[in-house]
Amino acid sequence: MSENETPICPACRRPLLTRFAKLCCYCGAALPAELLLAPEQKAEIERRELLEWRQRQEEAEERAKEKKGARSSSGTTIQMPPRLNRNPHSSSTLGGHGT
Repeated sequence: MSENETPICPACRRPLLTRFAKLCCYCGAALPAELLLAPEQKAEIERRELLEWRQRQEEAEERAKEKKGARSSSGTTIQMPPRLNRNPHSSSTLGGHGT
C-alpha cells in the first residue's frame, strides 16, 4: 500500500477513518497490523500534534495579554450614555411633557 492510498477494511470494504484504531469504525472488525500505524509513526504524529497545540496555546495567551495590555494602557475609558427614560408619563422624558 502506498502512502497516498486509503486503507480499506478487509471485513466491510469501507475506507478506514483512522489508522490509530485497532478496530474498524464501521463494522468493528479487528484490523490487521499492516493497516495500522506503526508505534513509531503514532508517536511522531502525537508529538507533532502536541507541539502544534502548545504553540496555538502560547499564541492565544500572547494575544490575550496584548489585548489586555491595549485596554489598560490607553488610559481612556469610554462610557456609554445613560438610557433615555422612555416612560411617557414621567416628567424626565426627552419631550418634557410630564407634570
